[in-house]
Amino acid sequence: MTHLAWILISANQTNSNRFFWPFSTSASDDDFDVSDFYRVTFNWPKMYPFYLTADGTPSNTPTAYPVQTPMGSWQAWNVIDQVIGDRYIDRKVRQVNPIMTLNLKLDKLLEGLSTKLVGSYVAEDYMRKRYMSFQKNYTFTSLNPDGNRFIPAPPSEDRTNVFTFSQAQPFMDYNPQRKWQYQVDWFLNYNRKFGKHTVDGLVVYEQFKSGNTNITSRAENPIIPLDQMYIYPTDRSMRSTDAFELMDARRGVIGRANYNYADKYIAEFSFRYDGSPLFPNDKRWGFFPSMSLGWRMSDENFFSSIKNTVSDLKLRASYGSSGNFVDVEGYSILPYSYMEKYSSIITSRTGSRTPVPGYIFGDSYYTGVTYLDNPTTNLTWTKSKSYNVGIDFGFVHNKLTGSLDGFIRKESDILGTRGIKVPDNYGRGLAPENYAARSFRGVSSHSTGMIGLVKFHTV
Repeated sequence: MTHLAWILISANQTNSNRFFWPFSTSASDDDFDVSDFYRVTFNWPKMYPFYLTADGTPSNTPTAYPVQTPMGSWQAWNVIDQVIGDRYIDRKVRQVNPIMTLNLKLDKLLEGLSTKLVGSYVAEDYMRKRYMSFQKNYTFTSLNPDGNRFIPAPPSEDRTNVFTFSQAQPFMDYNPQRKWQYQVDWFLNYNRKFGKHTVDGLVVYEQFKSGNTNITSRAENPIIPLDQMYIYPTDRSMRSTDAFELMDARRGVIGRANYNYADKYIAEFSFRYDGSPLFPNDKRWGFFPSMSLGWRMSDENFFSSIKNTVSDLKLRASYGSSGNFVDVEGYSILPYSYMEKYSSIITSRTGSRTPVPGYIFGDSYYTGVTYLDNPTTNLTWTKSKSYNVGIDFGFVHNKLTGSLDGFIRKESDILGTRGIKVPDNYGRGLAPENYAARSFRGVSSHSTGMIGLVKFHTV
């Protein structure tokens, strides 16, 4: 018995801390697309200072008096103070990914038998903190407008501007996320040759599970500009929290057995036995068998008289089945579609989220909830069955080779909503059903050959 085992662990951590910039193309501020900001920065008029002292002296270091330039589309704010001020986006991402593999040859138990175990785990922590305060800046005023207009006067509280960065209130928010997943695959292989007979088999057990927890907490309108939560009001109108959890899992057994006699008679049987929590308990598991047969007639003794002309001739036939959880529109079935569900947020397939209207009782506001679509209580797998017959051929010592196939594929129990109208006051969408079906059939061929020095290929 021989064995080989190894463990690989990879890990990485990314930290970034940059100035607050709310106009990125990414809603999560993770894309670092601040090209608009830099374009404005580089076009700052060079004759105006970034900061002043209390007496109007230009300063090369930050002071309490950032300057607002009197010209250009950026006149409402001070771009340098935006970079070196106290507003920021602090982001940390950490990922760990151990992988384990174990190989064992079990020839002492049974010649040709071996096994392999592969396991992997991925853990990712994401943390983003944003802190934003309004920027108070001072309008640049010339000390002597009739003389050198670029010499500044002392900053005045009567000529100030507050730039909000398109935010309703100064705020701070946290967005921690935790993602994880693991997968385990166990393989049992058998491969043995007995003279002209070859037998091989494979059994695979696989299991996968993943989860995601996402929390967002936000506070607005602090007593003083400070990046700590305790300085923000505890009033509900100034604080908000949202969270959601996602989970996915699957489990399955895969099997395959092959028999080959001198590459003349070939037979294969395989199956998948898959389980998914997308379906109710009594429909959770699906069994999907497949089989194929092949016969190379050109290796038979009765074929020898025409072997120089028909050098290869093989007949094939196969049947295959599979299952999936895709509906008629090509979308994956949503989790818990077989259960009654409620939500305070309505999420469309495109990802947009709309709050359900709430209600006021007394002096308190209560979040509204609504029924989602009717559940599909008999939800089951979409099934696909394929039938194929084919022939492979070769002529004149395989100078001309090709194949001809005919196939039929039938799909059934596809999830879809029937085109039935219900009264407007019904208030809910009809439950989709596994009723749809479709089929495909056709013939395909290809050939490759050579005539003289000319090689051709047809499909």
